[in-house]
Amino acid sequence: MDLARHHPRPRKVPKSKDPLSRAPRLLRKIRHRRQDQRMIPVQVLFRRRERSNMAQNYDLNRSELERAFQLRQEGSYVESAAIFLRFAELGDGYAQLQLGDMLDRGLGVVRDASGARKWLALAASSGEDFSKLRFARFLERERQYPEAFQIVHDLAATGYSPAIYRLSKYYEEGLGTERDSAKANFKLQEAAKRGHARALRSVAILELSGRKGLWRVPVGLFRIIWLLFYVSRLTIHQPDSPNLQN
Repeated sequence: MDLARHHPRPRKVPKSKDPLSRAPRLLRKIRHRRQDQRMIPVQVLFRRRERSNMAQNYDLNRSELERAFQLRQEGSYVESAAIFLRFAELGDGYAQLQLGDMLDRGLGVVRDASGARKWLALAASSGEDFSKLRFARFLERERQYPEAFQIVHDLAATGYSPAIYRLSKYYEEGLGTERDSAKANFKLQEAAKRGHARALRSVAILELSGRKGLWRVPVGLFRIIWLLFYVSRLTIHQPDSPNLQN
C-alpha cells in the first residue's frame, strides 16, 4: 500500500521573519499593544501631561481659596484679601466675588465702592446666579435701582428663587420700576412655591396678620412652625441651597 498516496506530505509554509508570528494570540496582542504605545504622537503625550498639570493646579488653587475663606471667617481679612486678589487677577470668579464683597463691606480695608463694583461686575460676568444677585444687591445699595432691577428681573426669569423673592420687593417698594402690589404679591407667592425661606416667612406673616382673612391665621401659625423645621433641615443637609439666600 502506497502510504505517500493516501497520506500526502503537508505543504511547506514559508517561515515568517517575525518570531512572534506563530506565537499564541495573547503574545500577539501584547506585541500590537507595545507597537501602539511606541507610536503615540508626541503631541498626545504633551496633552496628557498638560491635563495632569491642570488637575494638580486646580486642586492647589481650590485649597488656597478655601484657606483664604477660612482666614476671612477667622477675621484675618488682610491676609485673606491678599490671596483673593492674587486669584481674582488671574480671572477666578469665586475670588473676584469674595474680594468685591470684602471691599463693599470694608472688611480689613476702607470701603471702596469703585473697587467693589469692578470685582463684583467681573464675578457676575462669569455667569453664576449668586454672583449676579450679589452684584444687583451692590447696585441697590448704591441706589442704582434701574440697573439692579434689570439684572434681578432677567435672573428671576430663569427661575432662580432668591431673585424672584427680591423682585417682589422691587415691585412692592417701587425700586427701579413702578410700584405694583399685584405683581409683588404674585412674585412673592411664586418664590414661596419654589421653597424660598424668606418668601415663606413673609407669606406666613401676612396670614398671621389677618390681612388674608381671619380663617388664614391658623394656617399662618402652622406655616411658621413648619418653617422652623424646614429651615433647620436645609441648613443641615443643604447649606448652600438657593432657598436660604436672601
